[in-house]
This record gives sequence, structure tokens and C-alpha cells, in this order.
Amino acid sequence: MNIDLNKFDNISLYKKHNLCFFGITKCCSTSIKAALLKQLIINKYALRYDYIYNHKDAMYISKNNNFNDYITFTVIRHPYIRIASLYKHFIIRDPKRLFELSSSIKAVNARDITYFLEYLFGTTNDYTCNHHFKSISSFTVDTYNVIIPKLVFDFDKDNNSLKTFLKSFECSIEKSNVSNTDLFFTKKHKQLIQNRYENDFNNFNFEE
Repeated sequence: MNIDLNKFDNISLYKKHNLCFFGITKCCSTSIKAALLKQLIINKYALRYDYIYNHKDAMYISKNNNFNDYITFTVIRHPYIRIASLYKHFIIRDPKRLFELSSSIKAVNARDITYFLEYLFGTTNDYTCNHHFKSISSFTVDTYNVIIPKLVFDFDKDNNSLKTFLKSFECSIEKSNVSNTDLFFTKKHKQLIQNRYENDFNNFNFEE
């Protein structure tokens, strides 16, 4: 297997289960990895989970592999939910890390959701942006735009199926990165998100 030392592709291998998980940022990947590693989540409200990402049993591999002999799966969320999670994480819960998303974004303006979206989307593309808001497709499709993982669970629609799947490996999922803040997107916000993640809407049949 080709190892991904930088973890850019975010694909983790679990040899014991013959399983490859295609992790997607802001799509519950921390909780999934913890479950597969049998690692207890110490604090579901924590801002970072390095003890999961750098777990001694964690093994990251690149997309440049043959996955035919493995069970491959991913967990997705609707782009609206995913970007709401991004905003809550970097603006409300951990604003000191805002500049990871953009070194030039104006923190004083970034609490305005319109500014936040227009600035990030207007100054980056899917190749140059921070990994936290790369498209779902960038983590899951090959060079022909074909989805690689055979199993795709929508966390919010297929939660019971996902839990059953994990239970078959004697794994159970816990919450992480929890926020109790609700966020409302206007029609304009949704249009900005649709435009940015058009390929995700098409590939995964998300409702607009």
C-alpha cells in the first residue's frame, strides 16, 4: 500500500477489519476514526483531537492504491450542514484558528456569514483551499470523477445504517466536535454553497 505521510487524502486503513475509510473533513470523520480505533472520545466538546489523528494504530494511505481487496466506505453530509459546521468551528468555537482557512481574511468581518462565504469561496478554489472546506468529491472520486468508496453513508439520513455497519466490526460511534449553536442560511448563502460545491450536489444527489 502507498502510505500518505501527510494525511492529505485522509484515507485510513484498518487491516484488522480489511477496511478503508475515506474521511471527509466536517463529516464526522473524527468520530468514525475513533470508533474504528476503539479510542474513547475524552471530551465531545474539545477543539482538537490529535490523540485520534495521531493514534499509534492509525495508518493513512493515498488514493494511489488498488482498493479492490478492501471494504471501502465514506460518510458524507449535506454541503449546507458541512459549511455550517465549518463556520461554527472556526468562527464561534475556535476563532483563533480562523487564519488556517485564509491568512488574509478579516476576522472582524468574518462573523458575517455572507462575508465568510464570499471571501473564502472568492479567493480560493478546490485545489488551493484549506482541507477543511475542500469538496466531498476531492476526497472520494478518482481522476474520472468516479466515486471510489463502495459504501456511502449520509450521516444525517443513514445514521442507523452506519451504526449497524460499524457494529458489525464491534465498533460504536461517539460524538465529537459538538456545538449547540444553530445556524440559518439565507437563499443567497445556499446559492453560494451550491455554486462552490456543484460537483458534490451532482455526484451525491444532494437536494438544493
